[in-house]
Amino acid sequence: MPAGMASEEHRNDGGASIEARLAALERSIGAMATEITTGRLVVVDARGRPRLVAEVLEGTVELRVELPDRDQDGRPPADDPVRTAGRTAAVLYATPAGGGVGGGGELGLGPSVGLQLWADGDAVAELDAWPDGDGRWQAHLHPTGDP
Repeated sequence: MPAGMASEEHRNDGGASIEARLAALERSIGAMATEITTGRLVVVDARGRPRLVAEVLEGTVELRVELPDRDQDGRPPADDPVRTAGRTAAVLYATPAGGGVGGGGELGLGPSVGLQLWADGDAVAELDAWPDGDGRWQAHLHPTGDP
């Protein structure tokens, strides 16, 4: 056996040749040109702070465009997993029936879509829509201070 070659009993790749493994890797990389599947995508700025976040949280899909946090490290507090403390952002979301943070449908909420504007951790405006009892989608605007 040539130097540097592993014998068959020492291979841990299921017996595939280097060429076959490389071809499979190239196919995987090629597939990424058309689709990448992930549960969360974060685009950071030059300082490593999240600026664009796309994720699914308990059934609700969110696309957040954020201004950087005011703290030095750009990270949310450990006790704020959905990043609302200090958030200044625009949040586009879609929630299926029974979805959303808290999930499980315990509030009896149906599907909804919307856009929220956050400033320093406070939701200052929201435009959302959900179907009424007859199934017709109705839009609602909630400016600062409205319930």
